[in-house]
Amino acid sequence: MTLFFLSFVFTTVFAQNDKKLKSETPAVLSYCEQMPYPGYDLAKYLSDSLRYPESAIQQNTEGRVVVKFIVKEDGSIGNCTAVKGIGSGCDEEAKRVINAMPPWSPGKQNGIPVKVWFTLPVSFKLEEHGEILDSADVMPEPEYNFNEYLAKTLKMPTEAIEHKLAGKVVIGFVVNEDGSIDECHIKRGVCGALNAEAMRHIKNMPSWKPGKVNDKPVRTRFVVAINFAVDGWGIADDMINRFQTGGPNFSLSKSESGQLMFHNFNNKNKKYTKPDYYIFSSNFDPPDSMPYAGYDYLSFLQDHIQFPQKAKEKNIQGDVIVEATVNKDGSIQDCMVIKSLGYGCNEEALRAVKMLPKWNPGKYTGDTIATAVQIVVPFYFEYSTKAEAESKRVFSTPDQLPKCGYDIEKYLVKHLKYPETAKNKGVQGVVGVDFVVNETGEADRVVVTRSVGSGCDEESIKVVKNMPKWIPAKLNGKPVKSSFHLDVYCYRL
Repeated sequence: MTLFFLSFVFTTVFAQNDKKLKSETPAVLSYCEQMPYPGYDLAKYLSDSLRYPESAIQQNTEGRVVVKFIVKEDGSIGNCTAVKGIGSGCDEEAKRVINAMPPWSPGKQNGIPVKVWFTLPVSFKLEEHGEILDSADVMPEPEYNFNEYLAKTLKMPTEAIEHKLAGKVVIGFVVNEDGSIDECHIKRGVCGALNAEAMRHIKNMPSWKPGKVNDKPVRTRFVVAINFAVDGWGIADDMINRFQTGGPNFSLSKSESGQLMFHNFNNKNKKYTKPDYYIFSSNFDPPDSMPYAGYDYLSFLQDHIQFPQKAKEKNIQGDVIVEATVNKDGSIQDCMVIKSLGYGCNEEALRAVKMLPKWNPGKYTGDTIATAVQIVVPFYFEYSTKAEAESKRVFSTPDQLPKCGYDIEKYLVKHLKYPETAKNKGVQGVVGVDFVVNETGEADRVVVTRSVGSGCDEESIKVVKNMPKWIPAKLNGKPVKSSFHLDVYCYRL
C-alpha cells in the first residue's frame, strides 16, 4: 500500500529592514513581540486531516507546498495562499487543510492581539514501508541511557515557568527497521509549549535498536511519557517506568533547574493564570474541583461492554484503566489505555469510554477547564471475582478526591522525629509516600516512592499510618478507596 508522510516546520516572514515598529500598527504584521501559535497538537491535526491527492499518487508527485496565511486577532485563519506549489492537487489540499484549522492563539504587540502573516511548508512524500506492528518478539529500545539523554537536554519552556504549567506529555512514534524514528505524534498533550519541547527531543533522538520478529527487524510502534514539573511546585518521579499502552513506555520527569523536584506546601494555595488550552491533572496540577460523571458511569460501562470472546476463552478478568480528557463542555476525548488486559479488552474499553455521556467538567478559579482523568473499565464474568475486585479497587480520579480535614503540614512538623542516624550522617531530603485513603478515611497500603534512608523512610511511614482520619473520596455519592501522594519535607538539618 502506498503511504505518505507529513512533515512541517514553522517559519515566519520577517520585516525587510531593522527599523522599529511605527506607533501605528500596520494592518497585518510580518513579525510581532509574541508570535501566534496553535494551542493544540498541530502535527496530529495535519496528519489526521491531510489526504494525499489521488492524481499526485498516480503521477508520483512529491515535494513541499509553502502556504502563507494570516492569523487574525481572534486566532482564526484567513488569506491562505500557496506561495510555492507542486501541482497535482497538492496545492489545493494543503490550502484546504490550513483554511480548516481550529483557531490559533493570536500574535500580540504591546499586549494587544494583532493580525500576523505566517508561512507553513507542508511536505508530500510517497514512501513504501513494511507493516507497522504494535508488538514484536523483541521490542525496540534505545542504544543509550534514555533517562540521561532527556535529563541533559530537556529544558523547561519560559511560558511553563511563568504560568506554573506541568504535566505528562505522551508521544507515540514508530521505530523503523534501521532504528530511525518516524511518525511522531502526541497521544496526550498538556499545552503548546510543553508539547513542542517534548516533541523536539523525541524527533531528535539518536537511533534505537529496532524491534524484531523471527530475528528480522520490523517497524514497531512505541510510546514515551515525559513528565514536566517546576521547582518547588510540581510532582515528579525520578524513576523510569514501563507500563503497557499498546507497547512499553518510558517516563521521565524534569523540573526548571534540571533537578527532579517535589511538591512544596508553601505554594499549594497560590493560583496562576493558565492558557485556555491547558489540561489539568490530579497528579501534576490539581484543579479546584475534579470533573465527575454525575451518574453511575461504572454501571453504564458494564451495560455497554461486550466481553471479548478471546478473553473469556483465556479466563482473562480484571480492570482496564483508560486515561482520558474531560473537556470544558464535559465531553470525553483523547482516550488511551494505561493499564492493559489484552485479548481485545483494551479496544473494547476504549470503545465503551468514548460512548460515555458528558461529565461535569473540572473547575479552576471558578472557570470550567479541561482535565485528565483515569477511568476504570471492569471486565468480569464471575460474580465472586467481580465482588473481590470491587472490594479492592482503588480510584485515582473519583468524583470527589479525599481531603485532609486538618493542617497536614503542622501535623507532620509536630509528629515527625528526626532519626539520630540521619542526623549523625548529615542525611536530609524529601521522602515521597504513596498511600490509599480507604472508605473510612484511614491511611492504608503506605509505601515509600522516594527514599532518603537512614531511618527517615520508616519514620515517614509510621507518621502517615498514624494520621487522623481523612475525609474519604466519593464515587456516585458513596465512599471509595482512593490513592494519594504525600511528600514529607521535614528532614532538614
